[in-house]
Amino acid sequence: MQVSSMVGLIERIKTVHWAWYILGTSFITTLVSYSIRLGYGVILPEMVRSLGISRTEGGLTYSMLLITYTIFAPIVGNLTDRIGARKVITVSCAILATGILLMSTVDRLITALLFLAIAGIGISSTWTPVVALTTRWFSANKRGFVLGVITLGAQMGYGILGLAFPLLMARYNWRFGWVILGVSALVVAVLNGIVLRSKPEDLNLLPWGEKGKSSKPTLRIHSNYRSILNKKVFWQIGISYFFISFCYYTFVSFIVTYGTSEIGIRYSIAASFASVLAFGTLIGSVPIATLSDSFGRNRTIFISEFAITLSVLLLLIARSNLWMIFVSIAIYGIFFGPIFPLYGACARDYFEEEVTGTVLGAWTFIYGIGAVIAPLIAGFLSDLTGTLRWGFALAGIASFTAAALLLPIRKQG
Repeated sequence: MQVSSMVGLIERIKTVHWAWYILGTSFITTLVSYSIRLGYGVILPEMVRSLGISRTEGGLTYSMLLITYTIFAPIVGNLTDRIGARKVITVSCAILATGILLMSTVDRLITALLFLAIAGIGISSTWTPVVALTTRWFSANKRGFVLGVITLGAQMGYGILGLAFPLLMARYNWRFGWVILGVSALVVAVLNGIVLRSKPEDLNLLPWGEKGKSSKPTLRIHSNYRSILNKKVFWQIGISYFFISFCYYTFVSFIVTYGTSEIGIRYSIAASFASVLAFGTLIGSVPIATLSDSFGRNRTIFISEFAITLSVLLLLIARSNLWMIFVSIAIYGIFFGPIFPLYGACARDYFEEEVTGTVLGAWTFIYGIGAVIAPLIAGFLSDLTGTLRWGFALAGIASFTAAALLLPIRKQG
């Protein structure tokens, strides 16, 4: 009976298009990697207190992860196009696990900088190659939906960490949090090695949702950086990506610290800011990203980024009013949820399939510059002025600028 049940299960597995296993594995990969990438802001207040470092130094530590992430993002993007996403993602997740497990041992600033630099190398492959991979496995009219699902994984991990970390702190310390995240990254590395296939042709399949070769026109370019960089649309989208990255990493780096140090609320309540932000994205990610498939990518990004600007303004107006703060964070999350997948989908909207990883890698380099300087500037301004409000104000201006840069771009096709 058990043998027949097992055979039946195997047969059912075979009937499911492999694209869905790719999507499920990518969901888990982003869930773990973004728990690490965004969860630093949740762990930061306890690390600052334990290690005796300043906010500027705390921002510098996070920036080190983002620096190596930024440097390696275009490299892994190009490698994805050349040798395949399976090898790149699997090896990088193993590197990520190594860096994060080492983070549990830090006792000074210099070791934190070194170990997060290692983690940044690994984390560079958990967005660009994942996006390039999934867009190859699904038809063009499913890109918004598919990338919305991947973003659900990213934000769900951040939200779970915001709820779980205060509970861990009650029994353990911040080091145990890094151990859990490091082991999770190691499991994800093994999973990717087993499940991923770099393209549908590896299994003699078409992308899910396609009945034959797509005839949709694309901008034909060669797989090299010179031809990509000569496209005006590359810079329009890339610079917009820089500004929204600056906005986002200012917010996630210090929103929990803002609650504990400036509003004066308990750490457990401040950590829930991260959860509200993350679970807000669960509401907006898939519906808004899916809507972009018909409403238009640029218009959807513009509306979302304008709403983010308004949410930051509401946060500044709220001051110590907790209800207003929670509402502003929830609005931020709802409209930020689809942002990363929408930019990712733009790579396939404006460039051909063969260079998706290269384009995304180059954009991620630009995005990474914004991510690197955001916590540094916000931390420095906070130490200089005694408040994080100036950093949040800059974040709101950056979001508005990101939206404005997309207005002149014409619809593809």
